[in-house]
Amino acid sequence: MAASVALENEACTTNEISTETTDDRSESSTSRKKTKEERKEEFRPPPLREPQYTWRKVLKDVWISEDEKALKHELCQSILDEIFEKSQNVLETVLILHKVI
Repeated sequence: MAASVALENEACTTNEISTETTDDRSESSTSRKKTKEERKEEFRPPPLREPQYTWRKVLKDVWISEDEKALKHELCQSILDEIFEKSQNVLETVLILHKVI
């Protein structure tokens, strides 16, 4: 009789363990699914460092807002000249502005 009680207790413990692992698997599979926004956020490149971000924003604003082509080119040229004068590594700055790095 004691042996049958021990077997029943062992069977209950085994059933509890198997249901717990099944529950863990279902929880982990649902936690792995990410929304579209979460995936976009995960693969979004890190923001640029401060001066480069500002440079790109200023250049973009000038390029979009100016209608006269000659004035647009003159303003962008003066902005780029000022950027490259302050830059230590001109090639890296060009690549950052051009979204390569």
